[in-house]
Amino acid sequence: MIKKTVLLLITFVIMNIITIVYGIYKSGLLNFNLDIITFLRYNFTSIQILPFINIIFYLIIIFTLFLIIFKFTKANNYYKSIFIFFSIILLLGTIKFCITYKVFYYMSHKLETSDFYEKHYVDAKQVSIQAPKAKKNLILIFIESMEFTFADKIFFKENLIPELDQLSKENLSFNKHLEGYFQNNTQMSLIATMTGLPSRAIFIGKKMDNNQFGEGLKEYLPRIYSLSDILKDNGYTTMFIQGGDIDFAGAKTFLQQHSFDFIIGKKELTKNFSNITYTEWGIEDKFTFEALKKELLQNCKKDIPFFFTIFTLDTHFNSNLSVSETKYKIKQTSSLINDFVCWCGKQSFINDTTIIIVGDHLRMRDQFIQKYNKKRYIYNVFINSVYKDKQVNKDRTFSQIDLFPTILEAIGFKIEGSRLGLGTSLFSDRKTLLEEFGKEELKSQLAKRNKIYNNLWKNK
Repeated sequence: MIKKTVLLLITFVIMNIITIVYGIYKSGLLNFNLDIITFLRYNFTSIQILPFINIIFYLIIIFTLFLIIFKFTKANNYYKSIFIFFSIILLLGTIKFCITYKVFYYMSHKLETSDFYEKHYVDAKQVSIQAPKAKKNLILIFIESMEFTFADKIFFKENLIPELDQLSKENLSFNKHLEGYFQNNTQMSLIATMTGLPSRAIFIGKKMDNNQFGEGLKEYLPRIYSLSDILKDNGYTTMFIQGGDIDFAGAKTFLQQHSFDFIIGKKELTKNFSNITYTEWGIEDKFTFEALKKELLQNCKKDIPFFFTIFTLDTHFNSNLSVSETKYKIKQTSSLINDFVCWCGKQSFINDTTIIIVGDHLRMRDQFIQKYNKKRYIYNVFINSVYKDKQVNKDRTFSQIDLFPTILEAIGFKIEGSRLGLGTSLFSDRKTLLEEFGKEELKSQLAKRNKIYNNLWKNK
């Protein structure tokens, strides 16, 4: 009897594992080096991510369930009651895992195929992209978790970003910059901006921690002709700099494969400064900007256009900071970036340079922002664009994927159809996909399986 019970339990466990893995495989989530041990560990220990009160509640339910089964099962069926009990617990655990990681949602969409990319995707290699005769330099600044919300004097009792707010008013800024589908963390924002695509295919990657989702990839969108690829092919010097770990979330893999000449991260910056100070995520931004200034001064001596990208870190979500400390970080970042823009204004290269400043995504909801009940929009400003403020419709609804063609046109490039990837140039009269379909319908379409999209992740 015991052997039969054990055999039944093992069979049930295997069937559950096969069902989950097969379901997620069919949904497209296992296409990219999923560590199966990590998958199983998260499946059966995901209870650890629940708050303590929920764990207690969960244990009470389990104990009650066991008592009910034991009470209504005859003594001679003791092993049967044990089998039923563990079977139900395993089933509940599986359902909980599926809810936690939205497996039901992804399976309901990804088991469906879509022709969305066939209708709307534009391969940058297949359309005419003409560079201007006088090529403008480009400085692209991604500010960690920066949004227009921080200028709300009513909610925060003060404008936390007075300098950035003023820059947006004095220069070109678009009103409704939303957080797009699978564009809600730093790496996904970088990929969307550079390629015009969401990073859905690598949601799990090698590890299930979203912050590590790209680390298992040996090829990072190898078939894509990205923003950096285009500028490099047009004679630009390209550089990426940030105070964090360049290997984080597979960033280095993407940057190396997409034409960045120089990649500077925490290791490189540490060698150049003494008495350096750190945040939770890396080197403080003031050191990163000082390094960027040095690189700019060296590069402007050459008669070569440049494309420099910098990511900030200081305003990253940190649950250990108080509200007042968080406010200080945000205000400090606003002042720091304004000082950098003013510094650029005094340099010889400024007349030939466009500076674009964007938040990488919205701030994650914590005690600092969770009670804010108005619409929230990501920060953006275009300084010294070829388009003037009065020429442009600033009331646009868009996400990070639309920045790809928009950035190119901001520095004078002409794009056939004003579309690249899934992005639409905001300087054109064409609707963005968000404007055309709405956020929920676009999300639904992008969640479905598509052959063109999957092929973009495969080796050339």
